Amino acid sequence: MRYQSIKGFRDIFGSNAKNFIFIENTARKIFRKYNYQEIRTPLVESAELFLRSIGETTDIVEKELYVFEDKGKRRIALRPEGTACVVRAYIENNLSQKYATQSFFYIGQMFRQDRPQAGRFREFSQIGCEYFGNTSVYADIEVILLAKEIIERCNVNDIKIEINSLGCEKCRPTLVSSVKNILRKEFNMLCDDCKRRMEKNPLRALDCKVDGKKFSDIKFVLCDICNSEFEKLKTGLSNAGVDFAVSNTLVRGLDYYTKTVFEIKSGVLGSQNSVCAGGRYDNLVKDLGGAPTPAVGFAIGTDRLAEIIEKTSCRKQEEYYPVFVAAFGNDKTLEYGFNILRELRDAGIVSAGGYFTKSLKAQMRIANTVGSKYAVIIGDEENKKKVVVLRDMTAKSQKEVIPQTLITMIKNTDSGD
Repeated sequence: MRYQSIKGFRDIFGSNAKNFIFIENTARKIFRKYNYQEIRTPLVESAELFLRSIGETTDIVEKELYVFEDKGKRRIALRPEGTACVVRAYIENNLSQKYATQSFFYIGQMFRQDRPQAGRFREFSQIGCEYFGNTSVYADIEVILLAKEIIERCNVNDIKIEINSLGCEKCRPTLVSSVKNILRKEFNMLCDDCKRRMEKNPLRALDCKVDGKKFSDIKFVLCDICNSEFEKLKTGLSNAGVDFAVSNTLVRGLDYYTKTVFEIKSGVLGSQNSVCAGGRYDNLVKDLGGAPTPAVGFAIGTDRLAEIIEKTSCRKQEEYYPVFVAAFGNDKTLEYGFNILRELRDAGIVSAGGYFTKSLKAQMRIANTVGSKYAVIIGDEENKKKVVVLRDMTAKSQKEVIPQTLITMIKNTDSGD
């Protein structure tokens, strides 16, 4: 029987795997600079966590959530997003009392039973952060700048930032009422999803791919406090040199958002162009059983960012070339060759080799295939003299050297680490 991966799931290897590693390493460096602490939550959570946090009428819960019943008859779910999991961990582990600063980041897999499409898989990776305990609009500005820096440090510069404010409990009802009125007038022309959302989750219609354009002229009537904060957000982003646009139809697909919402998009991906999304969720910690705690965060779609990098070749290529060790002859010679290979690696030099059952010609073919700048060649004669042959694969020249100077010579030519 020939096994294949399940639809919507995939293997990541080669240059694509390098892109993921590059993105994740870049993000970790920037999070460290902003003093964010890493948090790792389980892939599996109680299904109720997502029903309460994301909202029962959202597409994720209605159509996309992977839900199972375990042997204990508990309803569990594969996590579809990271925020609810981090909030659960924040409450359960009393993190507000354990850290002076309340900013966390995560990198990990998420799962949704969505229809696979460009840059979207049923198992996908996200890089995200959650910043708790700060009501200031400067916290909102910080996470937008953080997300922007991660994306741009991945050499992705063709981006567009959109922002909006969904208001608070005081001004939200006015917006909901306005959207409902439009939905009622257009009811016969609406898609099935928007007809269903009209009463329980009308704001999702603004984000609908079919009906969203009907709301392009809608005005968000914010209360004085929310309006003032939104103006400060725009001023702060402008002062920071951020180019952004206000989108009246930007609402996000999750129910927990309040006030600031934002997306970062890339034109490279076509219609599925959102690379990062986030915003403020001041009520979620309380809704999940914790003390009232303001919070703001974002999630970057690592798969989509990796796809942009692959398409545009904007990842900086590795600045090293592996040194290849080829040994042939008797067992003592092969042992000597392997010791040289081990010593190179112990010195931090990127090294390949160990194919000692193959002929020298076959080993040198592999050395060319892996892009080696140097090959270290060892036969029985070299073993007797306790030397190696260092071959420059570009210049096609070679010379005998003693092992004690081999590492120094390679490092001085910047071919390794």
